[in-house]
Amino acid sequence: MAFEYPKCENKFFNGDNYVLLNEEMCLGLNVGYECMAWRYKAFSEFLFDHLIEFATQFTDLCKMNTLTSHKMLVHAAQMVYTTEKYGKRGEFGELILHAILREQFGTEPVISKLYFKSATNDTVKGFDAVHVLETENGNVELWLGEVKFYTDIKEAVSAVVGEIKAHLDQKKLKEEFICVGPHIGKGWKFESLVSKLMDPRTSLDDVFPVICIPVLLTYESEVVQSANKISDEFLENLKLELSGNRDLFFKKLGSLFVKVKLILLPLENKKRLANVLNEKLKGIQE
Repeated sequence: MAFEYPKCENKFFNGDNYVLLNEEMCLGLNVGYECMAWRYKAFSEFLFDHLIEFATQFTDLCKMNTLTSHKMLVHAAQMVYTTEKYGKRGEFGELILHAILREQFGTEPVISKLYFKSATNDTVKGFDAVHVLETENGNVELWLGEVKFYTDIKEAVSAVVGEIKAHLDQKKLKEEFICVGPHIGKGWKFESLVSKLMDPRTSLDDVFPVICIPVLLTYESEVVQSANKISDEFLENLKLELSGNRDLFFKKLGSLFVKVKLILLPLENKKRLANVLNEKLKGIQE
């Protein structure tokens, strides 16, 4: 029996205190607090729950059982990176994007982008996530994700807008499909649908209507930094901040011929979060 991606039943971002914007084109999230502190530990545990499927190909997930799960977890951690120079790497942002897409939208990954690394500390070009979302009519949307794991929202917006437009260039998009297409998991329930979309003979005119670009932007938030618990005033101020950043992004992006879903994740301290995630990663690798 082929592996099936599990549904995320107990969500980390759950309820009005943690999902502050839930709009057609924008999702605004809040990590929250515990014991007067931002939830670094709880958030890292949520992310690492998704580590194996983030870093592992579908065909290998089909082989997972109680005897292989620990080995696969260690291998997944090693695939992320093994360097001490992790401050400017993007894998944690990609993991955050993967976890949010899985939990909030129920997407399934087409492929682990880490598969394309020739060495553990390589970086991989192209979209930061390649997922699909099943539609009501039994077809799929192709979710091609971008993420900027940044401290400054204006810098994140400026950087990601250019990349979105570059990656949607006809030649580059075809190249991405050529790379990904042959590695779609055999026996995966969406194998034939996605293979057809990525077939070089398929016109992009038929693909563009089913593309969604989820864009995850993180930034250090003054509202988050000035609080230590959730209150009505905090929620109101954070919603205003998120709404302003949403407007900033879509004004900078302008009109686009594919659907875009913005995901905003305000942080207390990006460097501290990266340190927490790095220590957790090293603990698994050892």
